[in-house]
Amino acid sequence: MTEFSTRDSFIVRVYRYDPATRGKLQGAVERIDGSGSNAPFKDTDELGAILSASLAAPDPKRRKSARAK
Repeated sequence: MTEFSTRDSFIVRVYRYDPATRGKLQGAVERIDGSGSNAPFKDTDELGAILSASLAAPDPKRRKSARAK
């Protein structure tokens, strides 16, 4: 079972959306882990890349569980 923490949580703010152009939107992703990091995006591809990279990055605070071998 995967454990989730606030490290895995984000606030996604969408400021502009163009319904005529699929995938065209502007906004920012904010991590709520206390780091205060913000990452802007211009389309759904950038949004997906930011979220994927953030979830794939190792967390030095997170310990490996005894079950994970």
